[in-house]
Amino acid sequence: MVAFLAIWALSATVLAAFFAFFSLKFGLVILSVQQKIEETLDVFDEKYKIFTEISEKPVFFDSVEIRQVIQEIENMRQTVLQVANNLSNPEPLNFGIFKPAQKEEDGK
Repeated sequence: MVAFLAIWALSATVLAAFFAFFSLKFGLVILSVQQKIEETLDVFDEKYKIFTEISEKPVFFDSVEIRQVIQEIENMRQTVLQVANNLSNPEPLNFGIFKPAQKEEDGK
């Protein structure tokens, strides 16, 4: 009986150490990804400001190609903003298990 308890305790300790190791490892990976996302958002913020400055400048040449380039810069600016918003405010994953919380509307 004592041998069984000793083996069980040893097994539980090894299993706990195993899970603790991988939990720490996974936590460090999450922190690393979070830091890289924050750095990416900073770069997006800088690029968004540059795109905004470029798109606000008046164009003195009335060429179709120039207008298309300016429109693409504006589209890129919107894309950078959308990606930055998606990275900074991720939607929670519920895999259909939980119903999303209903927001109550004021005055209704």
